[in-house]
Parts: sequence; C-alpha cells; structure tokens
Amino acid sequence: MKDKAITVLSALLIVILLSSAIPVKVLMVEGKNTTVIAVKDGDEVKISFIHSVELCPWVEIYVIEGNNLTLVKTLTQSAGWGLPSTENNFSFQEIDGQKWMVYEIHRTFSSLKISTSPINNYTISVNGKVLKFSNGFITVSIKNIPCGEFLIREVLGWT
Repeated sequence: MKDKAITVLSALLIVILLSSAIPVKVLMVEGKNTTVIAVKDGDEVKISFIHSVELCPWVEIYVIEGNNLTLVKTLTQSAGWGLPSTENNFSFQEIDGQKWMVYEIHRTFSSLKISTSPINNYTISVNGKVLKFSNGFITVSIKNIPCGEFLIREVLGWT
C-alpha cells in the first residue's frame, strides 16, 4: 500500500513538473476577467463590431504569427467618415450573402487595446469560440503560459 502511494505521488509530481514546463500558446483577453483560448500559428482571429460613427458592421481578421496578431483583412459595408476609402488594396465581395468592401492589409500588433461599449457589440471569434464584450477595456494578445495554468483555467474556469 505504501509503495502504491509513493508511485501515485511520484507520478503526480512528474505531471505537475511537466505541466509547468510545457508552454501552451493562447489568445489572452484581459479585462474585467481574463479568458484564454489555445491557438497556434496560422489560426484566424475575427474581431467584429459596429462602427461608432457609421453604425455599420465592421470585421477585422487577424492571423496569429508567433506572439503577434497580424491584421490581414478588414471588411466593412460603408466608406464614410473615419473609414479608409483611398486604399488601392480593396475590392467588393459578397460574403455569406452580404456585400462587403474588403481591404487587404498587413499590419502586425503585439497586442490590441479595445474600448468596448454596448452600442459596438464587440465579439472575438477564434477556433469556434466566440467571446462577447459590452462595456469596458480589454487587451488582446498572444501569450505562452504553462500547460498547468492553462488546464486550471480550462477545468476550473479560473479567470
């Protein structure tokens, strides 16, 4: 019995040590609470909202590259105040039955700081998960956290 307990405790110690040493790449959204979603290079992150001046839908599409978010495309249904309309890298496309102005952009960010409000209806979508934000400030970034921390956040909902 004593040998079995020592074996179980040894195995548990090994799991704890390994889980603290193995990093997991996550999309980290920090605000009132912190949310993490496991990601990998090449994953697409969509940030959708209602533009505060034009009151039209806006979608920003980022690709994860290392510990950065690279903006690759912006979709909008208006070219009014505060929106780019002189870029040479845009086209009109129909996506899911809606007409969009599509801007091909390549800008890299280490983090995104976003002020959300109920009128903007902010959502972040990645790997089938959708996060909604209605009021406050959030920071979106790519981090490497210990596997053990990721598991605790996932299993226990630790924020």
